[in-house]
Amino acid sequence: MMASVSELIGTQPILALFLAISLGYLVGQVSILGFSLGIGAVLFVGLFLGAIAPKANIAGPIGLIGLIMFLYGIGILYGRQFFEGLTGPGRIYNLLALVAVVAGLLVALALG
Repeated sequence: MMASVSELIGTQPILALFLAISLGYLVGQVSILGFSLGIGAVLFVGLFLGAIAPKANIAGPIGLIGLIMFLYGIGILYGRQFFEGLTGPGRIYNLLALVAVVAGLLVALALG
């Protein structure tokens, strides 16, 4: 059964694309204890479909357009929060992260 599903998805890459989008949307709507994956579920479903049907390659610009649309959707959902984190109280945490990265770089250079 699983081999025939893998064969079908592997020979029909457009089916795999729309299957990933539709199942990802449905999985993203499921909320367990107040947590849901949202649009990120499309990514996880796509990874799952790629694992069960590794021959399902979306060739050419269709795959690139899908990636661009996914990144656009993430930007629309979380872009405002990202830029608010750069200016408000998140500025302290960003500065702390910068200090930690620079300290890690200095330790790596010293040990190297």
